[in-house]
Amino acid sequence: MIKILFVINNMEQGGIQHSLLELIKKITIYNRFDISLLCLNRMGEYYSHIPKSIKLIELSKYQMISEMDLKHCKEKGKIHFFFRLFTSLITKMGFKNIASKLYTAVLGKTKDTYDIAISYSQPTDDRDFFCLTNEIVINCCKAKKKGSFVHCDFKLYGGNTIRNRKIYEKMDFICAVSSSVKKQFIDCIPEARNKTSIVYNCCDADSIVLQANEDAIIYNRPTLVSVCRLSEEKGLLRCMPIIKHLVDKGFEFEWHIVGGGSLYTALEKAIEFYHLNRVVVLEDRQSNPYRFMKNASYVFVPSFHEAAPLVFDEAIILGIPVLTTNTLSAEEMIKKHNYGLVCDNTDEAILEMLIDAFSSKIEFATCNNVKMYRDEQSFIEAINKVVGEL
Repeated sequence: MIKILFVINNMEQGGIQHSLLELIKKITIYNRFDISLLCLNRMGEYYSHIPKSIKLIELSKYQMISEMDLKHCKEKGKIHFFFRLFTSLITKMGFKNIASKLYTAVLGKTKDTYDIAISYSQPTDDRDFFCLTNEIVINCCKAKKKGSFVHCDFKLYGGNTIRNRKIYEKMDFICAVSSSVKKQFIDCIPEARNKTSIVYNCCDADSIVLQANEDAIIYNRPTLVSVCRLSEEKGLLRCMPIIKHLVDKGFEFEWHIVGGGSLYTALEKAIEFYHLNRVVVLEDRQSNPYRFMKNASYVFVPSFHEAAPLVFDEAIILGIPVLTTNTLSAEEMIKKHNYGLVCDNTDEAILEMLIDAFSSKIEFATCNNVKMYRDEQSFIEAINKVVGEL
């Protein structure tokens, strides 16, 4: 049996967490893998969906402080509060290395030794004490081989720092979630070229199709659906004046935004400001976003930057064309296969793309083999390569 430990910051509703959940579900059927999971903050919509066969481990009762704000740390007790306060302050002062070393020293080492330990999240900015899964794999996990996933446009996502690049250089292997993500990562860290493989996000096509048919939403007008975290990089706010312009031009449509996040209130205010209450609908977090996608005209992804968003795969599985800005994997995953339209990453180009989408009937391709789409094989191949080096 090959003992694998995955490390992730939380199991909140998000693309990274969902792809990990689907991956471990699929590889548990292989008798050759003994899977453990270290989730720093053992909460989130997906936590209860982790298969019973997965061993859930805990390093320390203080492991969650990197994933909690001061208010929630205070509720845990004075030690949690002051530990979080101190590490946050020295991180903001430019001493994240000291903060992370203190944090990982308090967490200690794993009791078991693993064949492979994998960080499933990428690090954040040097002044942000959050998501230290890479540091934990390097400093806390007893393992023969250590690696990390890259789910971001490493050049643009905000964490492309000297410190973070040095952490990746310590890893034995890297898994990039698309060819474009791999290329961008290697451009930033050329030393990682020979140890970086492509491991696609994992999807359960049967489950997605099944959930999409459960009480699917029926729309009476052409409909855009966006499924994402409500954060700046998703480009939602910049689309409000674009949507207003289309409405003023007489276009009849609606836009449903499924997801929660820090921009929820700002989006509410923008909808009010542009008088879009009858056009733009905030659906908040949904346990089943696929019922909103099922009958949509398009899945709309107006992000400033993305890696290989899981919603691309989900739209392809459901046969829904994608309208997206030209982020890192858009050409590779969407345009190359004619699964939708890709535009330049400007407000003007987004407007033109939406006008084209609503004004003409465009023939798009559909996936020929949905059941085999984005299965676990690329991960198995990467693991076999690592195991061969043990």
